[in-house]
Amino acid sequence: MSSNRWSGSTWNNNTSAKHNWPFYHILICGFMCFVIVILEMIVVLLTLKFLNGTFTNEQSGSAPIIITYFGLFICSMVFQFVWAIDANEHRNTFQIIAISIFNILSVFYSILQISQMWKLKFCSTMLTTIADKKNTAEEFIDFQQQCYFNVNIKQDSLIKLSASIKEYIGILDIAKLLEYVIGALMIGACILECYVAYKCFLEYGWEVFRIAGASVAKKKMLQRYHLFLIFLKINIYLFFGVAAQFFFALYFDLKSNGDSKMDPMYLWMVGSIIVLVSILYYVVGYFAANRGNYILMMVFIFLVLCNSMALNFVFYWTYHSANFKHFQATIIGLTSFAVLDYIMVIAIGILSVFLILDFDDGLSEIVSFLQNHKNEVGNEDESQYSPISSRTKSVRTRFEFD
Repeated sequence: MSSNRWSGSTWNNNTSAKHNWPFYHILICGFMCFVIVILEMIVVLLTLKFLNGTFTNEQSGSAPIIITYFGLFICSMVFQFVWAIDANEHRNTFQIIAISIFNILSVFYSILQISQMWKLKFCSTMLTTIADKKNTAEEFIDFQQQCYFNVNIKQDSLIKLSASIKEYIGILDIAKLLEYVIGALMIGACILECYVAYKCFLEYGWEVFRIAGASVAKKKMLQRYHLFLIFLKINIYLFFGVAAQFFFALYFDLKSNGDSKMDPMYLWMVGSIIVLVSILYYVVGYFAANRGNYILMMVFIFLVLCNSMALNFVFYWTYHSANFKHFQATIIGLTSFAVLDYIMVIAIGILSVFLILDFDDGLSEIVSFLQNHKNEVGNEDESQYSPISSRTKSVRTRFEFD
């Protein structure tokens, strides 16, 4: 009967001897992180050089918000690389699948960046066109409706601005070309990553559940636990993205309108608070689930409620008629991040309640055993007994008769 077991450990071992798929997976994710982050940072520097060389703080309006999106894309690449290392170290199929989905979404993000770069150039060249015409009123109204620069219609001012744009527009062309390169690399790397992730899936199977000798009920507990951790990690990234877009959009808009209080220290202070809150949120959630601690989990649920209230505030403040003009430049991206984060918050809240119930059924013992024997995952000969049951039945026997 053991020859028909679904684990296929012999096949897995033979496959691993030929190809080290986990190493390939980490290598691909590392490539995406290292190469694409360097290219993206060059794009950031070029875009900043264009904006600073062409526009004053007031004239740039909300256009610099594009730098925020580049920064979030860089963070996503680092995030998926660290996540890939953790997933392969623990041979966690759930996380491997989640990383592939995350990278597919990142491909769409890279395409979105191309469209954003196109719009920045379109608005810049539109200004030069307006400056070359004598009757500019109609074109200028169209410009104000489509673009987020804060410039006036005075002909002398437009001619001077047009000359600066023509001087620096070549820099923007280089940045746009690099965005195409990034998009192409993302598509190729993502296809390759999904293929290697599939190979890792064939190698890992659901070993993360088998080592604990889990019954169907215990497997479902572990599924909820791993889904909780996956959603928690994504939630952190989305929360950071929402906060960054919200505060940067407000900062650039108010600064372009001459608000003297908009000091760069404001951004550093807000950014530090966001990072600290994110770390606290993750640490509390992780240790609450990992240790089976009721008090920590109740604290985490409170933090989840605070997260949902913060998102409600973002929606209200962004779409309120008096404030909407501050967020026009980022309304699509901010709303998308906020909606996805809201979905994660709801899912995490529901899973938190289930985990509290699972604490009584020994979830913390199963998780502790998995961590203490993580090196034995994939080697059934070394993991003969499960401490979850008082009986000394082997893992193999459990899975043959469960």
